Amino acid sequence: MLRVIFITLFPAILFAGNIELSIKDHNGNSSYIVESPSQNLKAKLIFPFEFNALDVVYNHKFTFFDIKVNSSFVLNDKTTTGKDYDWHNDNLTVFSTSDNKIDKYTDFGLEISKDIWNNLRALAGFNYKTFDFHWSNTYQEDFINDSTSNIQGETLKYQQTFYQYNLGLNYKNEIYKDILIELEPALIYAFIESKDTHVLRSFYTLQKSQAFGYTFQCNANYKLTQNSKIKLSLNYEMLKDKNVDMDYYNLLGSKYLTYPSSYRYENRTIGIGYIFSF
Repeated sequence: MLRVIFITLFPAILFAGNIELSIKDHNGNSSYIVESPSQNLKAKLIFPFEFNALDVVYNHKFTFFDIKVNSSFVLNDKTTTGKDYDWHNDNLTVFSTSDNKIDKYTDFGLEISKDIWNNLRALAGFNYKTFDFHWSNTYQEDFINDSTSNIQGETLKYQQTFYQYNLGLNYKNEIYKDILIELEPALIYAFIESKDTHVLRSFYTLQKSQAFGYTFQCNANYKLTQNSKIKLSLNYEMLKDKNVDMDYYNLLGSKYLTYPSSYRYENRTIGIGYIFSF
């Protein structure tokens, strides 16, 4: 971990700017719905997440614009409850819950911003993110056969890769001495590849979503010294694709089925950080 953080901070050795270190609490979920209209079947899977992460941000001011590089690392994550619903003719037929853990999370980003009017800046950014979820210890209720079952061990893997583009604004205003408020709305376009491997059923699915959404962040900065600040942040992010193919593959990689589906992602974060300039 220390080596990765050093590599992230290495540009600061060469260029003056500011460094931000933040602890953020993430709370959200990814979910999808897949349907078979001809059979009146529908399924919904929900992959929640709750974890704390260390964000490392380096910002440098050039003559005409600013550039910001950021990365994020999981400090600890909480076991949540994954949920799987199956319906036939709009009646719930099977419902299951599983222990859901994040096996892998990465987040690297680059942002360019420029003053356009007084306290207002325009910004454009790119983020690369990955989530790997792991389901185990599944409890299932079958309402057709009026039965229940407990499946121990690994039952499902869900892997996601995000290529995300943001375009937005940043507004700053000093509302009181040494207290600076920032409001940062942005529109998002993301290409998201999601792979859902059903471990015990010998198949996996692929979604390649082109998702649109938005993010809104509010920051409160309190100046400690001329070169340092404390920062509190709140953020909400949402992405969705209402119409995307769900492709089914066997374990040999041969596609044998395609159904219509939809995808949704949302994340709420609250954070506290320290910023110092040099």
